[in-house]
Amino acid sequence: MRFTDLQFLPHPVKAGGIQAKVQMGPYEVSVVDLTGKGNYYELAIFKDGRFVQLPGIHPDPLNEMDWVDDVIHNLTPMNVEGILLKLALIIGETSQSKQVDKVLN
Repeated sequence: MRFTDLQFLPHPVKAGGIQAKVQMGPYEVSVVDLTGKGNYYELAIFKDGRFVQLPGIHPDPLNEMDWVDDVIHNLTPMNVEGILLKLALIIGETSQSKQVDKVLN
């Protein structure tokens, strides 16, 4: 999936923000730009409605006391596309991913 394939809609909470959601296998990916300017994006991955962190996508903690955010911040469109590719490889997805329009709870 390419970044340009994402269909951004108005963010359901943040006025002026935009959000795209895509279903990839058992995971739902949310890509958000809270400013609506298209410079930097935030990305989160959900499974069964809960945040998940996946190896190779989220950073590894530096030690047992290190905290890693579920949301990956300050991403360029190329960074987002790279994460979508990594996720496709993780799930073995070869077909086109489905856009979803439900609001994440």
